[in-house]
Amino acid sequence: CYVYPSDQPGYDAMVFYWARGLEAGLDARIGAALRGSLARDWPLPRIAFPGRDISWDEWAKLAS
Repeated sequence: CYVYPSDQPGYDAMVFYWARGLEAGLDARIGAALRGSLARDWPLPRIAFPGRDISWDEWAKLAS
């Protein structure tokens, strides 16, 4: 998982993560745990998950 300052307006941070493995639902479980941890432990109210909550096309358009 990577957390970076956002380069797009309206967001404090951008988060990227992935899961490797064959276990069904692993990506979703990791995502839920990560979101919960960020919400609880990081003072960043506007976190973007490009490629997940917002498409890459929409993310790129934010800078326009």
